Amino acid sequence: MAMARRRLLALASQLQRRGPAPLATQLWRRAPPRFLSSAASGPFDRLKSPPFARPAARSAASSPWDRFGGGQKRTMFIQTQSTPNPQSLMFYPGKPVMEVGSSDFPNARTAMTSPLAKALFGIDGVTRVFFGSDFVTVTKSEETSWDYLKPEVFAAIMDFYSSGQPLFLDSNAAASMDTAIHEDDSEIVAMIKELLETRIRPAVQDDGGDIEYRGFDPDS
Repeated sequence: MAMARRRLLALASQLQRRGPAPLATQLWRRAPPRFLSSAASGPFDRLKSPPFARPAARSAASSPWDRFGGGQKRTMFIQTQSTPNPQSLMFYPGKPVMEVGSSDFPNARTAMTSPLAKALFGIDGVTRVFFGSDFVTVTKSEETSWDYLKPEVFAAIMDFYSSGQPLFLDSNAAASMDTAIHEDDSEIVAMIKELLETRIRPAVQDDGGDIEYRGFDPDS
């Protein structure tokens, strides 16, 4: 009996000197066997792991148009119409542009009174802007391509209408270039303005331009 007890104590002493088994060995010994089903062990299962996860769909904010409108959705449908001048193109925003008359901006300096005209002149290649009753005519330089320019003009027009800004910052600037009939107009002046509005202006606008009433001198 004493002999058996001494052997057990000696064995315990040897185990203490060896120290505990490494953690990996313990886990290997203790872990139960794992069985994989045929569905889980398919050759395409590695595609389900996080590194191969499908990237999230891009939001609308990554659209190339958003650099003009900060990701704002646009619902306008702008039509274009060619003119006899290949460097000029008419843009129809589907909304009124000039309530009365028209406005011509032959250079960027003259466009300072109109946010829309100023934005259009901010596009490289634009040399002239014209506002009609329901259209905007943009004239470009010869070396600029419409393929580049049209998306830029579309964005500028859509940004303007979505901003809620007035067409003119100075109401007098718009009123000074119209053909509206006023109470102090003579009968001849009223007839001239009516003729310009109903007969001449529509024909000129078909070519992307317009007319401007400057005045009438009965002595000339």
